[in-house]
Amino acid sequence: MSKEVPGTTTTWLSRAVPAQLAAVDIANWRRDESFGIFPGGTKPKQMVIAPDDAQTPLLIPNHPYLFKTAYGWRSRQMWSEFIAYRLGSLLGLPVPPCFLAVDSRTGECGALVEFFYGYPGEVAPARLVHGSDMISGFHRGLKSGRPHNIRENARICRFVLGGSAAGIMAWWMKAVIFDALIGNTDRHTENWGFLVRRRADGQPTYELAPLFDNATSLGYELNDHAFPAFSGVKLRTYIEKGRHHLGWDMQSDKPTSHITLCKKMMAHAPDAGAEAANVVRFQMLEIAKILHDCSLFDVGVPFSTARVDFVYSLIKARKAMLEEVVGY
Repeated sequence: MSKEVPGTTTTWLSRAVPAQLAAVDIANWRRDESFGIFPGGTKPKQMVIAPDDAQTPLLIPNHPYLFKTAYGWRSRQMWSEFIAYRLGSLLGLPVPPCFLAVDSRTGECGALVEFFYGYPGEVAPARLVHGSDMISGFHRGLKSGRPHNIRENARICRFVLGGSAAGIMAWWMKAVIFDALIGNTDRHTENWGFLVRRRADGQPTYELAPLFDNATSLGYELNDHAFPAFSGVKLRTYIEKGRHHLGWDMQSDKPTSHITLCKKMMAHAPDAGAEAANVVRFQMLEIAKILHDCSLFDVGVPFSTARVDFVYSLIKARKAMLEEVVGY
């Protein structure tokens, strides 16, 4: 069994994707009927296929994309996915390309997330194996979704991937700090995993999948009228209440404060601190540009100027707290 070190060799990561200027209309895109729509309820997802005559450099002809919609107060999750991708690109982190899309026939709008495997022309196409599958193989009979903690995940990753313990921990540290930066509470066991390929000799190779599914973040659940109250102490309290799905170890295997989890990781693996610092090494002017671009889209779920100001303040406050943690 061949094992790849943490990271990715996938096609999309080396592809320069220009900033999106207008929503993509998927009304005439082919639907993948074998995929259907899932799950039911508030966040349906549908696989759509880019047309073979797609001219925009944003899109890959004949490649699948996941069209993610939501309704009511969850509808703003499309902005969380879109901003997380733009932020990941800024920081050099592996986040799947995400675009804003509309279906002009139905009036729906949502996030259009590029499938990060199964690219046209790949010699050894990958398949995704969720973290939950690996965890269940190591911990048969335990509660579904647990254990889910940093130290156990790192142990499993090192068994699957090989490489150094420091390299594995550095990958997880960057992932957790990124989640803390955007306030992602949903990095559960099916929101991380491995890409597995079969070589010509029949042996599998493994690499960590990119940081996918970032929708539950960036204050999406708050209505615009609530923003004036979130400043100073209340904003900091809101951030400190945020919980990552991960715990630290088998003894504290439960959702843990984003900031607390980052502190534990820094204390355990200080040598990875330099890489961790890179996740918060950006200028807020760059964030302002991303958020301003969001406000220019003419879609059914607008990104208001009030939300621009709030998300800017939220990221700025999170950045400052994380800078204290990593010593930047």
